[in-house]
Amino acid sequence: MAKAFTEKEKEQIRERLQQEGLKQFKEKGLKKVSVQQLTREVGIAQGGFYSFYDSKEALFVDCVNRRLTEKIEKFVGTSPEIYGEEIQDPIAFLSERLYLTGMHLKDNLVFNNLISDSVNILFGNHDHLEQNTVRVFKSLLSYLLSFWEMHGLTVKVDTGGLRAFVRAATILFMNEEIIGKEHFPEIYRSFVGENTKRYFKVTGTFQP
Repeated sequence: MAKAFTEKEKEQIRERLQQEGLKQFKEKGLKKVSVQQLTREVGIAQGGFYSFYDSKEALFVDCVNRRLTEKIEKFVGTSPEIYGEEIQDPIAFLSERLYLTGMHLKDNLVFNNLISDSVNILFGNHDHLEQNTVRVFKSLLSYLLSFWEMHGLTVKVDTGGLRAFVRAATILFMNEEIIGKEHFPEIYRSFVGENTKRYFKVTGTFQP
């Protein structure tokens, strides 16, 4: 029988499971990580894991939610002025941010679809993950749109199209191995650039 944890212990253990999950998923990919390995590193019995998560896939979804929220909150907490003239062109700025994010995440083995089967997990029956993704992106977009409006630009967003675009871009960077490493960067950049233009419309002139 798994040990009964106090609320404080549950909070601490959940934190350790997420930290260890982030580390192991990144280094090994989802398929090669086991509940036994996770609980051994965290220092709890294997059965104790199921007091927190139904499966390692559920932990993975929680880890993705956490990392996504942390990155958006960090961005929102940073003054846009640090990006200099780049941020004065919303289409170019958004396109470059999305491109760099994908190129960074594809090196994380948990987002390699051949190793982790991430597409099925991320876009399977995990409505709360998609809801959180939409929520944090809305927070980021609201922040950016307000900044541009203060500087004389109106940026209109096709939210339905944007949602589909983000999904498609995510599937692309997860499948770099299938597309081919040699041509992937130019294909991914082109895809992101063209669709950013399609789903964001800008009017006005940036006023520093």
